[in-house]
Amino acid sequence: MKIMKQRYLFALLAGVGLLATGCSTEAPFKVNASLTAPYITDSENQKDDGQALSERLDDVLDAQIPTNKIKVVVDHYNVLLVGQVASNTDKATAETICKKWPSTQKIFNYLTVNAQPSLNMNSSITSDATKRISMQYDIEPT
Repeated sequence: MKIMKQRYLFALLAGVGLLATGCSTEAPFKVNASLTAPYITDSENQKDDGQALSERLDDVLDAQIPTNKIKVVVDHYNVLLVGQVASNTDKATAETICKKWPSTQKIFNYLTVNAQPSLNMNSSITSDATKRISMQYDIEPT
């Protein structure tokens, strides 16, 4: 009986030892650097996604509301709409299009209604929008 307990204890300790040494190695996860892609940060990926989303929304809004003067800015999947449209219906349509687009999170609609739309970055209504645009790395508000 004593020998059985010793064998059981030895087998148990050997199993725990093998388990511990097998789990502590990172060997299966190490890959030669020449076989991997260059390191890309999440912020770079997100920047590219934001630019692509901005371009797609620009194209869709131009097609759906041809008389618009809208600038679309995307940051972390939040959409900022700045500019002018011809009617309240166009303003609501622009926001609805952006809300229904996959991956958009929040819509900041700073569109104003004017019968003859023109993009005016200096109006008091768009001062908050201009501040947000100025934080974009690739846009210089004038």
